[in-house]
Amino acid sequence: MWHKITAVFKAPEFAGDEEKKLRARALHALHINMGWVIMVVGSFGILFVFPEKINSALILVFSLLMVLLGMILNWRGHIKESGVLTLSALWGATVYMTVISGGIRSLDIIFFVSGTVIAGIIFGARGALYYAGLSLLTGLGLILAGAAGVQFPQLFTFPPVSVWVILCINLFFTVAPLRVTLDNLSKAASSARSNGERYRLIASVMSDYVFSIRYGPDGTIADQWISGAFETITGYTAEEYIERGGWTAILHPNDLQQDADDMEHLHANQKVVTEVRLVRKDGNVRWVRAYGHPDWDEKEHRLAGIYGAVQDITDGKQVEKDLLQREAILEIVANAASLFLKVPTWTPDIWHKEVNQLLERLGKAVNASHVYIFENSLAADNSILMSIKYEWSAPGIPSDLMNPKYRDRPLEVDYMESWNNSVNRAVPYVGDAGHASREDMYELALRGIYALLDVPIYIDDRWWGTIGIDDMARTREWSNAEIDGLVITANLLGAAIKRQQVDATLQSELQKRKALINELEVRNAESETLRKSVAIVAATLEQSEAIERILEQLKQVLPFDSASVQLLNGDILEIVSERGGKENEQKNFRVDENEPAYPVILGKVPYVLYEDIQFSIPSFNDIPHNNIRAWMAIPLKVKGRIIGIIALDGYRIGQFSARDAELALSYADQVAIALENARLFTELQAELSLRQKLINELESKNAELERFTYTVSHDLRSPLVTIRGFLGYMERYANQGDMDGFRRDMQRVSAATDRMDSLLKDVLELSRVGRMISQPQEIPFEDLIREAQEIVHGRIQRHETTVQIQPGLPSVYGDRMRLLEVLQNLLDNAAKYIGDQKNPVIQIGMNGSDGSGMPVFFVRDNGMGIDPQYHDRIFGMFNKLDPDSEGTGIGLALVKRIIEFHGGRIWVESEAAKGTTFYFTLPANTGSNS
Repeated sequence: MWHKITAVFKAPEFAGDEEKKLRARALHALHINMGWVIMVVGSFGILFVFPEKINSALILVFSLLMVLLGMILNWRGHIKESGVLTLSALWGATVYMTVISGGIRSLDIIFFVSGTVIAGIIFGARGALYYAGLSLLTGLGLILAGAAGVQFPQLFTFPPVSVWVILCINLFFTVAPLRVTLDNLSKAASSARSNGERYRLIASVMSDYVFSIRYGPDGTIADQWISGAFETITGYTAEEYIERGGWTAILHPNDLQQDADDMEHLHANQKVVTEVRLVRKDGNVRWVRAYGHPDWDEKEHRLAGIYGAVQDITDGKQVEKDLLQREAILEIVANAASLFLKVPTWTPDIWHKEVNQLLERLGKAVNASHVYIFENSLAADNSILMSIKYEWSAPGIPSDLMNPKYRDRPLEVDYMESWNNSVNRAVPYVGDAGHASREDMYELALRGIYALLDVPIYIDDRWWGTIGIDDMARTREWSNAEIDGLVITANLLGAAIKRQQVDATLQSELQKRKALINELEVRNAESETLRKSVAIVAATLEQSEAIERILEQLKQVLPFDSASVQLLNGDILEIVSERGGKENEQKNFRVDENEPAYPVILGKVPYVLYEDIQFSIPSFNDIPHNNIRAWMAIPLKVKGRIIGIIALDGYRIGQFSARDAELALSYADQVAIALENARLFTELQAELSLRQKLINELESKNAELERFTYTVSHDLRSPLVTIRGFLGYMERYANQGDMDGFRRDMQRVSAATDRMDSLLKDVLELSRVGRMISQPQEIPFEDLIREAQEIVHGRIQRHETTVQIQPGLPSVYGDRMRLLEVLQNLLDNAAKYIGDQKNPVIQIGMNGSDGSGMPVFFVRDNGMGIDPQYHDRIFGMFNKLDPDSEGTGIGLALVKRIIEFHGGRIWVESEAAKGTTFYFTLPANTGSNS
């Protein structure tokens, strides 16, 4: 509650409007002052001084209400309305009190003075003037009214104390707002001084300075003031600047006209914002932006002075320059890129023209001496050579395009190491004072170059060449815009060159593809025709029909007018088929040197082709051949042997080409095949007849062999009847109780029975060789040896025999099970007849090949050996050199039968007590298997 009460006595605040705040504070002080003066002093006057109690009370209440309403309006921000209300109430109360107090002679008229002061405080000079005028007019009206005879009532009297009270009220009304106004002015002055100090402090650390110039009546400078970063910008002190002659003395000569134009605007009372160059004390040029405000003399209508600020914009100008240059370069590159993409086909002339234009535009944009492109190539030792290919030179700068120094220039010659390092790392070489070393700048200066910028051009990670810019007129530092622009240009050229290479490759591939498609279409037609010819050959076995149909197919792809097929019979060519043209009455021609196809028949040339045979062979000028001009002879070959020719006739000179001849060769092969098929068909018929005869004979022999086998089996079983005769003896021994004799005869019978059973099995096995055989296959011979060795392992181990197998043995072709029986029998015999040999050894290997190309294998032992007189007997049935040995004596007969069935042969080399060697041949592949 107390805060709300105290808030009433605080002046209102209006942030952001200093003037409104000051007027509200003054008005608020007036209201507070008037309120308490009216209440305190007015109440004191009513109670103790003024005899007119009622009128004084009414005036007091009215005044308080007006003050309260004015305060409310002031607090709500209606400053003007509150001031007007307050001054109106004051004016009305003053007029009322003056009228009822005797008119113009009333002491209350003094309140017009207080109102004038208050109006000036609230509304300024104009408000005071208006209120003073109103007060004077009011007083004049009262005088005129009195002169006209108006009698003013004398309701108030003015004893001394009353006069003092009115004077107090009047003074309090005036002093309070005046005090607030003076306080505000003091604060404003202090703030201005503080702001001035702050500005001077800010200006001293900024890259700007402020100035003020005063002109005398004669237009000369009467006074000037400078503050801020003036010395930093110009290099001059203020005193040096004034002594030198001021602004125009440090202005760039090219900007003097701009300054004169700016002064005209200032003399016309117009503000100026201009950008000019200043020449510093050290000679460098700085760009500045100057803000000039005219100080205008209204009375004399002239320029009394200039005040303003100057801002250093050199960096901004450089950035702006770089941006403009970057935009110009990017525009050049963008236009070039668009052009490079739009060109449908690059020709050398178009490429040179566009690249030269690009270099010219770049050179002018960066104000360079040269813009050039070097292209790399490889020397014989694979070192890099650089040659200038394109160049633009500024006017007055000599061109290096024809200079032999820049043709096939080795990379290492006359080039700086830093340049090599930059280019090899695919980064630009920036040769200027701001980027390059002192040594590099010295090296460039020797060549007359003040600045150099080179950018490598890469295509697919391969250094293709270099684009560069140099300046031979002045020193400079390459800007980022120039560096970036040249890098973009290098990338663009790399992409364009790659596209040119790809386009060239694609065009070449396209041409090849078109040619290939055309060739494939022709070949497809030829292949289809040839396929049909092959089908004809396959489906037709009759000679004349096959030849006629093949020539019909050939006609579709080869433009002949007539053709004939002629076969050799000794030294005679016989026409066997004709197509088109007149049929020849003469069917046989002797083959001699006068025959046009003679070189073909001898096999000296692949074909004979005449563009105009009448020019070369006179006989073709005669009837019936006089219509033939182009002529071709193609050989007919069967298994490399020439059996005849195909003769093709054309009625136009040059009607046939070498390509036609090559195509005809393919069809000649089909004709030859057709002829050979017909011949083979005839021979096959005869061979089938002969084979049927052989089959019949073979079946007869097989039946005879089978009967022999069964006969032999029957003959071998007949001794069983005799053997069983021992049963009678066994019965007698049993009746006599002679069990020893019984057991002895029983053992003989059992052994004889087993032996005869073995003989029967061997004979049956032998009879099956040649009739029952598994599917032949290719078998590693060493695998057969290992398997057979495993089968007879017990016998080999029993005699502690060493088996030696020759490495690298070939494979054989045949029935695996039958060939395994061969090796099993040979190994078993070798181990069985090893004799008393202390170090028994069996050797298995190969000993070259026989006349038919079959490998010769051997199985050799160091055992008992075989006397030569028995060499032929050992391969017979049931022939055993040792009757007491195991077996039936049919093993080697079985071996011989199996080997011979496979197309091989077997023989033995041996002497008694010197070991035995069995040699045998077997087919190593299907071709050698008979």
